[in-house]
Amino acid sequence: MFVLGAITDDLDTIRRTADFATGLGIDTVQFLILTPLPGTPLFNDIMGSGKLLHRDWSKYDVQHVVFRPQLMSPITLQMETLMAMGRFYSWRYILGHLARMNFHYAAIGLFGKTAVHKSLKESAAYLADYGLHSG
Repeated sequence: MFVLGAITDDLDTIRRTADFATGLGIDTVQFLILTPLPGTPLFNDIMGSGKLLHRDWSKYDVQHVVFRPQLMSPITLQMETLMAMGRFYSWRYILGHLARMNFHYAAIGLFGKTAVHKSLKESAAYLADYGLHSG
């Protein structure tokens, strides 16, 4: 698991992390969005700085950006985190596992690809609901 969105993270950090994870030869990965949970010092800091986007607790699930990161836009953090997952669960990943007759991980790759595609669409709607538009 890799958590993205720390104070020093930027677009390049996300892309390098995805490349690093892909190069490790691991079978599965999760890229998670840093989520300031209520009652934590991080939550208090982000709330105090006015960077909290909302308090819809159902979105505090490490899959939705809920604050304004320092070195990138919320849109960039949201979409690039999903695209990192898509880069990991690539056709190369899927076909490589199929070639080794490892159907379990090939299926995980297909599930990952499908989930990323669905999440990208849902994320666009989520971001638009909070007034964060990509264009």
